Amino acid sequence: MKTLTLICFLFLGLAFQGMAEEWVATTLNTYWYMDARPGQVGDPPRSIEEKNEKTQNLTRLLVEAARAHPIGIVGLQEIGSKEDGDALASALSKATNQEFVSLFAKGRDTYTGQNVGALLNLSSGWKVVGQPGRSSELEKAISKHLTFTIEKNHVRLHVVEVHLRVPRNKEAKAARQNQIRAILQYAHRFLKEENSNLIIMGDFNEPARPGSDDSDLNILTENGMEDAADALTGLMYTHAKTKRTLDRMIISPALRQGLNHLKVGAIWITPHELPPRPTTDHFPLSMLVRED
Repeated sequence: MKTLTLICFLFLGLAFQGMAEEWVATTLNTYWYMDARPGQVGDPPRSIEEKNEKTQNLTRLLVEAARAHPIGIVGLQEIGSKEDGDALASALSKATNQEFVSLFAKGRDTYTGQNVGALLNLSSGWKVVGQPGRSSELEKAISKHLTFTIEKNHVRLHVVEVHLRVPRNKEAKAARQNQIRAILQYAHRFLKEENSNLIIMGDFNEPARPGSDDSDLNILTENGMEDAADALTGLMYTHAKTKRTLDRMIISPALRQGLNHLKVGAIWITPHELPPRPTTDHFPLSMLVRED
């Protein structure tokens, strides 16, 4: 009987080892998650207490957005510094009992002082390859961006985090299209590689609905990439005030089809009713990623 029990446990162990792992990639505009400074534009927290409250609220949102799945990577917009990313990584580590680190490369937006960053779950087995940073191909067009590559079991995933600017004039559409063309040029280096895993995520400030004929993101989708938000059902917007899907996840065909050990599944938006200032006026956009 003991021998039979041991064999059963061994069989179950091998079965679990062979099961594919799933985790969630999320992008979230944190709405001025940064320290206030003299003459500051915008609406950052005005005290340490407000900043701490915002940290806890954002952490809660990210945990809820994962829908009980492990969190793999999180893209962050409107943070101020590496320290802000570190604070969220620490809070998320405590909330999930897993190890998160923040990735950051300072941008050149001197007007708002905003930057983008990311969180990576080291407990998932993924490690950063090389140095997270900024791309010369994106530098001129996009002031707020971050590029990095992660690897697990010799499988690589390339990630680009962006926050596109919106000029307040009649040239806004042309300016957004120029930024998206720069993203396409950068993406081409990976699309040329067979079965390359690539996610471009963040706040694209795209006013058109997913799948719309007048979306500027068609520059990407008509040239080999896919907008994962096209598969959204139910709630269709990520910005509470404008009710627009400003935030997106653009993926390579390999990720959609599972050609290189990673395949994306469901995508969803997690609404909340918390006030913008101690939380954010955006809703998290999340996507399930399956390791095969």
